[in-house]
Amino acid sequence: MQQHAGNAAKGTMTGDSLPALVGIGVTFKRDKTRGCYVVRRVIERGPADQEGGIMRDDVISEVDGIVVASKTPEELTRLVLGPSGSSIDLGITRNGPAARPASPQPA
Repeated sequence: MQQHAGNAAKGTMTGDSLPALVGIGVTFKRDKTRGCYVVRRVIERGPADQEGGIMRDDVISEVDGIVVASKTPEELTRLVLGPSGSSIDLGITRNGPAARPASPQPA
């Protein structure tokens, strides 16, 4: 699934005159027992909420084709951040091993 960045941060710049990085509008937690990252919350009115497709308890398995199971939480966070309006491809698993593509834009 492709996820797009929200418009709220569009045009925001950092002190170095680079576009601010935004996320996809979810919080996640590492499930050490299963060795995966689980969506804990979909932020209301964020990109994942507005585009649908990502739900609480979904497993994030890939970001832009990169398997994330062995990544640190900080590495996963960096993978899902991007300039407002950009998009990423997410591999999401829900209720079983079958993955479905997801593409929320960073918010």
